[in-house]
Amino acid sequence: MNDKRFLKLFKILSNSGTPMKSEEICEQLDIAPRTLRNDLKKYKSIFLENGVTLISKPGVGYRFDIFDQDLYFRFIQDLIKKETNGQHIIPVYPEERINYLIKSFLSTYNYIKIEDLEEELFVSRSTLTNDLKEVRERLEYYHLDIENKPNYGMKIVGEEFHKRACISKYYFYTDSYDEIILNTEKNENKEIIKKLLYDTITENDFTLTDIGFQNLVMHIMILLMRMDKLTEDNIIESSYKSLEDEKEFRIACLLAEKLENQFKVKFPKKEIYYITIHLLGKKSMQFNDTLLISKETQDLLNYIFEHIKQNFQLDFSQDFELFRFLSLHFQPMMNRLKYGLYIENPLIDKIKNENHLAFEIALYAGSIIKEIKKYDVSVNEVGYVALHFALALERVQEKIKSKNVIVVCARNITCL
Repeated sequence: MNDKRFLKLFKILSNSGTPMKSEEICEQLDIAPRTLRNDLKKYKSIFLENGVTLISKPGVGYRFDIFDQDLYFRFIQDLIKKETNGQHIIPVYPEERINYLIKSFLSTYNYIKIEDLEEELFVSRSTLTNDLKEVRERLEYYHLDIENKPNYGMKIVGEEFHKRACISKYYFYTDSYDEIILNTEKNENKEIIKKLLYDTITENDFTLTDIGFQNLVMHIMILLMRMDKLTEDNIIESSYKSLEDEKEFRIACLLAEKLENQFKVKFPKKEIYYITIHLLGKKSMQFNDTLLISKETQDLLNYIFEHIKQNFQLDFSQDFELFRFLSLHFQPMMNRLKYGLYIENPLIDKIKNENHLAFEIALYAGSIIKEIKKYDVSVNEVGYVALHFALALERVQEKIKSKNVIVVCARNITCL
């Protein structure tokens, strides 16, 4: 079997949305009609074994009928793995392709041609165009875009901080493509970074949420990976300079010093600010931190509760547990919103589907935050806030006790 010709034939028939005449296929493969007939006869059983029936209609042409999607996609992955000499598997499902495209754009500073992506991903131009539309929508969440330059190709454009946030998301949930793009050698530094971070926060009596810890480790890995892009800005935003008054900035400086000594690098000051923002946005606050809740946060919550009562006829003003949980949640959340630190919520669809009222209340609370603080509250943040309101609504239901009701009509006859 001529594997190379078989792979090309399989690509042609897979990417064609309509039947293809033998003349078209022969032209693309640069073979004679007789050779094509012999090939198709030889390959027919292989197609069947892998979830595909080859349909042939005289005067119409050839097409694939996929009767087993799982077998078909596994077959494609095996073919591509063989084609790339076992280096890595190219994604075949739409969601996998979209993630792969985003990671590919994030991993290079150069332009990528659409023709190269078609060949690499084993898809047609129309399929790739649809995927890129979804890619643009997802990048918009991080204030990033894809720039098209004639004769050069496409690349991601946007601020470095936003690129880092996007990279954190798309590399945090590791899959089989990450080690190729991230570079295996740099992954070996992960354990070193984790130890330095753990030692630093422990020495300073500081706690991070588990996911916050992992995200910060990933942020530092990305920082080291992109050292050639680091610059010391002559003008640093005043909002960043104000971070120097925070305890987290002192911890960030200590961590940066350890990282510099370990990896023989020098961090610009702005990078220390970025680490500070991560610490502020993902620290774990405990119940004994309640006294540290700012008056500003308390006033904001009281204002939100007051307007929820007016619009939903639900009074949470006496729910101290809700007030305490939201106060602890709001402190790091407001820091995330202030500095544009993104957060993922893998349960967002489930929260929306199973807690309609709580989600609506949380959306309303988010609109109040935007009105007062001028911060955009993402749907992921709204989802986490909704969980607090869902628990509060459950407590409200538990307090409602069933009552026996007797209805007596005008003739003193008991009706119910």
